[in-house]
Amino acid sequence: MLKNLSLILVLVFTLTSCASLSNNPKEVDQERAKVEKALLGFYESLNAMFTGDAEKAKDVWSQSEDIVYMGANGEYQVGWDNFYADWKSQVALKLGGKVAPKDITINVIDNSAYTYQLVISADSETSGINKEVALRASSVFRKENGEWKMVGHHVDIIPQLEKEF
Repeated sequence: MLKNLSLILVLVFTLTSCASLSNNPKEVDQERAKVEKALLGFYESLNAMFTGDAEKAKDVWSQSEDIVYMGANGEYQVGWDNFYADWKSQVALKLGGKVAPKDITINVIDNSAYTYQLVISADSETSGINKEVALRASSVFRKENGEWKMVGHHVDIIPQLEKEF
């Protein structure tokens, strides 16, 4: 049932996105570029988190109570306060390593956008993950005061990190 609902939501987003694209493709391409910049900013904040810096998340994320974060540790956080508390607990671990998105797909619908990407992590002795790991991730953005802010992020669970938390 949940699988069917997810498929229906993806189809609705895709159809709506296609309709938006036909209205003004140049404008949509410009917004996609801005969403990509916001997405890359998220990965910069994630890499900063691995070294012990939580502050960059404040520039990327909406600080509203409707955000949702489902990170690689398997946690499910709703709302800025819950997310940021979880983020800071991960910061304290100083996991090390680095991640980068690739094969990014971006869809923009009015003041919302969603992305799908693969996430490649580099080797990290401090994280206990001593091989390159590829994950699947999706992110949701909302335009707030003219800027794209992350309001949702989901990534596959990394079993090694599940044990850390």
